[in-house]
Amino acid sequence: MRHTILLLVLTIQYSALLAQGTNASDNEQEFTPRRGWMVKAGYGNQISKHWVEAGFGRINLIGMRSSNKPGSFVSAAAGAFNISGEYCLNSSRPIYGAKLGIEGHALLFGARASFAMYFREGQESGVATLEGGLCLFSTVYVYAGYNFADQPIEQQVINEGFRLSAGVNLPFGMKTVKTNQKLKSD
Repeated sequence: MRHTILLLVLTIQYSALLAQGTNASDNEQEFTPRRGWMVKAGYGNQISKHWVEAGFGRINLIGMRSSNKPGSFVSAAAGAFNISGEYCLNSSRPIYGAKLGIEGHALLFGARASFAMYFREGQESGVATLEGGLCLFSTVYVYAGYNFADQPIEQQVINEGFRLSAGVNLPFGMKTVKTNQKLKSD
């Protein structure tokens, strides 16, 4: 977790320097957080089981905006909280799960932690998942991770183990949050 926070801080600082260097000397850059909602859709694979995921959540984008170009916005990092559901595509008996997750993104990297309760014909299992990998500007992600199940093997609805995920987060209804932090170019 400390590595993710450090990476996030360094990425924000690096993006601020990049944004400063691309404008004329009299332009002013503004550190601009934006807050809104997101819809997510994804695919997961774990031990020959294929999963689809759909959900929604709250997202906070952090980036740079130029004062002379009001429409410009470069997302450097994001944090999101989401509620989603998963459904297994290739199980002979339906398996579905309700999931709560938190995500963090920094330019090209991202990570998420989630907890899901999976159900199958009267059985249930709680599963905590940690994932990380590539995330392009808080929108498209490809993660590798691990599922940690909380029950003995014979009672688990899904297996503990390695997991691959890919998907998209589509932000909408974004509103700028006013701040007083500005960076001036030399």
